[in-house]
Amino acid sequence: MCYGGEWTERLDATIEALAWSVRERNRSFAHRQPTQLSPTEPGAAPLEGEILWRHHDAEGTTKLVEMTQRLEDQDSDHMEYVLWDPTHTERWQYHEEDLEYCFWDTGLVNDEAKPVMDDRIRAVWERVCGR
Repeated sequence: MCYGGEWTERLDATIEALAWSVRERNRSFAHRQPTQLSPTEPGAAPLEGEILWRHHDAEGTTKLVEMTQRLEDQDSDHMEYVLWDPTHTERWQYHEEDLEYCFWDTGLVNDEAKPVMDDRIRAVWERVCGR
């Protein structure tokens, strides 16, 4: 795109909106998946370090969370999942059915001490942290 005029905030916002629109039509967002994460199906349980996307705003977590630990209840065979925000300052624990209802898989996996230290995860986090 060639443009020789003044670059304004409104123009910047318009370009950003068009970019999002194209990415959504092309399904080119790595952090958007068409189906929910289902930890109850074999082979679909999240692994430690996986980054999950909060499905709805009614939940009390950040938009992105890292699954850091799977805990198995020996009496009932149910799983509990320990989640942290990408900066590792807030912690939550979810039952497997609640996790299935509230989160999607992003396809991102954290290999760093904190997810925000990974460039790809930090880019997504910075884009959604205020939402």
